[in-house]
Amino acid sequence: MTLLLDEPTAADEQRAQLLFKEARQRRRRLRFIWIAIVTTVVVSLIGYGLIFNLWSGSVTRSVATNTQPGWPAHLHTGATLVYAFDDLRVIDADSGRSRALPLPAPSGGSGDLGMVSIGNSLLLNRGDTAWLYSPGIDSAPADLGPSDGVFTGPSRTEAWIWSQPCAPILGCTNYNAPRMGSVQLIDSTGRKIGDPVTLPGDTGWYPTGLAGTAGIVLAELPTYGDHGNEEELWNPLTNRVVRVFAHSYVIGASGNQIVWQSSAPYCKTGCSVHVLNVRTGSDRTVQLPRGVEATGDAAISPDGSTIALTTALGGASRVPNPQAIFSIQANDRIAKLVSGSEQMTNPNLGPMELSWSANGWLFSFVVGITTVRAWRPGESRARSLPNLRTPKVTQLVNEDPSLTAL
Repeated sequence: MTLLLDEPTAADEQRAQLLFKEARQRRRRLRFIWIAIVTTVVVSLIGYGLIFNLWSGSVTRSVATNTQPGWPAHLHTGATLVYAFDDLRVIDADSGRSRALPLPAPSGGSGDLGMVSIGNSLLLNRGDTAWLYSPGIDSAPADLGPSDGVFTGPSRTEAWIWSQPCAPILGCTNYNAPRMGSVQLIDSTGRKIGDPVTLPGDTGWYPTGLAGTAGIVLAELPTYGDHGNEEELWNPLTNRVVRVFAHSYVIGASGNQIVWQSSAPYCKTGCSVHVLNVRTGSDRTVQLPRGVEATGDAAISPDGSTIALTTALGGASRVPNPQAIFSIQANDRIAKLVSGSEQMTNPNLGPMELSWSANGWLFSFVVGITTVRAWRPGESRARSLPNLRTPKVTQLVNEDPSLTAL
């Protein structure tokens, strides 16, 4: 497959870089939604308030009238959140107390601000370099060398670092290379496990940022004008492809579970997601309620019992579409709305992000909104953390803020 047009222009390289960034941030499907939002928000701005207040549907009450009850005194998350943007902030989720550390390098490259917990440590991707913070995040991080992305390893105390040869264009992405670099497994102390493993294929297969026990999710960089999507699950430890996802998007991975959805045709109504257990081979289909579509992020709880999906509610006439979380329980085929998780989309900034803490709390964060909501399975609703506010973001340039629960 041809990776580039003959003699690509600077504009072609820029488009390729943007596509690459979106894929690695697991928000490929959102680009279609944001295009629709941006093109209609100007003409709809006058009627925005009316539309918002009148919104209702079969799956939930109006988002505009959704009030947040107070945080019950007996609930205690016990979680630490790490927020990265202009600096690195370590935040106590319950008290809201935080301390700020300078980021260890200036921005550079399309994979900036990727974070993943590794045991009790934190692995950060910044400035085309991997940085390892020891437990407590109270000292300068260790420089682990070149990195284009960091993501979870085959166990909780391991992580993968992806790196590839730099090119003199647009950061550190070499689109002319026959293979997209290699991955290195490390443990929570930064010790390398084995040798680097070269990515497979000769048509530009690269990591999407998702990984589980069985391997790393790779996507194929398409030729210009090709709107299809080819992905696969590849195990670097055995150097073999475990599963092929043709014309599909993998939107979540953890342990033995993979959450995926079809990319052709693009779903607008009657949408569904698939939950694959790589170990047993079972692949169940979960139908989403009418008017609800997954928007590209599926977070799986540490014990594997609950899958949380970011979704858009309503049709194209509602600008912008409200966002919400739907949950799927283990071995169930029913997606249920997490009451209280509804949020309005900020069309100028970004989508909702999800992160599970090690002790089983789910945190939701919308770029451009300063509140963070928390929920755990068994609780009746998601609630805004009363004492926590993230820094206000009014404009993004090349990278999004990132929030990770420890």
